[in-house]
Amino acid sequence: MGRFASEKLAAKTVQSFILGFTQIWLYAWGNGTLSHCFGQVTGTPDAWQKPALNGFIRMAFCITAMIGFERYDILSRVAVPAMLIFILISLLHWR
Repeated sequence: MGRFASEKLAAKTVQSFILGFTQIWLYAWGNGTLSHCFGQVTGTPDAWQKPALNGFIRMAFCITAMIGFERYDILSRVAVPAMLIFILISLLHWR
């Protein structure tokens, strides 16, 4: 939403860079933290911890993102018409 709030190209570019950088940073931080904690709990050797656990957790992140996007599509197909119906009902009963 921040990209559409600004009209100037520089503001859009800076905002896109900041948003993209934070998303990449959070993805990398979450991946590293989860693989480190999972490796500590399971007693996985450090040699396996980075390549195997990071790869597994990256795939898990991607799969959950794909499932989430599909569910948001289904939810939006139901929620947007329902929201419009409720708005119309509230406008008709408004005094």
